[in-house]
Amino acid sequence: RPLGGVVRFSAPGLGIAGVGESRLLDAFMTPIVRDRAAGISTGIAAMNTGSGGVLKATLKNLLGMTVRETQIAVPGNGHVARFVHELFPDLGDFQGTLTVVGSPVAATAIQVGSQPGQFTTLPVISVSPQPVAELQYFAQFGNGAGLVSSLFLTNPSASTRAKGELAFSNDDGVSLLLSLNGLPAASRVAFDIAPGGGAIFTTDGLGPAVIGSAQATLTEGVIGGVLRFSLPGAGIAGVGASVPATGFITPVSRNAATGLNTGVAVSSTGQAVRLTLTLRNAGGQPVPNGTVAMELQPGGHRARLIDELFPNADTANFQGTLTVTAEGGTIVATAIQLGAQAGQFTTLPVTRLQ
Repeated sequence: RPLGGVVRFSAPGLGIAGVGESRLLDAFMTPIVRDRAAGISTGIAAMNTGSGGVLKATLKNLLGMTVRETQIAVPGNGHVARFVHELFPDLGDFQGTLTVVGSPVAATAIQVGSQPGQFTTLPVISVSPQPVAELQYFAQFGNGAGLVSSLFLTNPSASTRAKGELAFSNDDGVSLLLSLNGLPAASRVAFDIAPGGGAIFTTDGLGPAVIGSAQATLTEGVIGGVLRFSLPGAGIAGVGASVPATGFITPVSRNAATGLNTGVAVSSTGQAVRLTLTLRNAGGQPVPNGTVAMELQPGGHRARLIDELFPNADTANFQGTLTVTAEGGTIVATAIQLGAQAGQFTTLPVTRLQ
């Protein structure tokens, strides 16, 4: 039978981070950030399901130019985790990509800093097999009241540039004006990324909070993307692009005593859709007062915690699942978990219903 899963890490003094399952890949890439003053560093964790081997790691700048190369030994059926400053000890402040090639491995990226909450995991982007050229959807994107969104696009092709544009929409599916990288506010921003390179688009965190979704449209090549949120008092969280579906399932939990809570952000990929959201216990049974209907306009978006979605359901001490189905079109989604303490903020991928 199909199976989906997420792992949530909790590190004392850092916070929580969540990541979904990983596919076996012959080659992958991940965005890399190294900021010595802030103590921020990015790394990778990889597991080998076969015999031992050697992985070749190539560090490139945002222009796709090779900066450093090294090799990483991975034992048979073993695991390795390294930060970029461990792989390249002489590396200074840096923004770029890391491409890893070798025996098939499953991997995730990890980013940590010196402050509580500066801890997140990020999905890696497949290089081999190369991803299909298609829209990239990000079900949650926001800015303001200190909230900062940073979208890191990468080009996994070895020979073709990736060109296109980013577009942003609010809850009602209307174009959302945002200032990225200090430029005047716009609802669409073009990108042109060299092979093996990357591009970073960061909001300014100013003004009142505005929430919506984002998508990257391609006119040439292929891209991958990861999105990192920074929320004052909570920390950072990262998530990859979401795959369109007509339904999904995600684990949810809430503890009113500790303030830990789970929510979901859902966005329509085009047409207006009618959503049915169902809260289920660990045995898969719908809970009393745990079903609600919701409508999204074309390109519309909603983000709600489970106690907001189901105010009459008993979620004070709850562990179970949330299923969401759509009629009339497809949706993308990501789960969000946060708590009352610094660092208790993470995003989690959802699993498509079969």
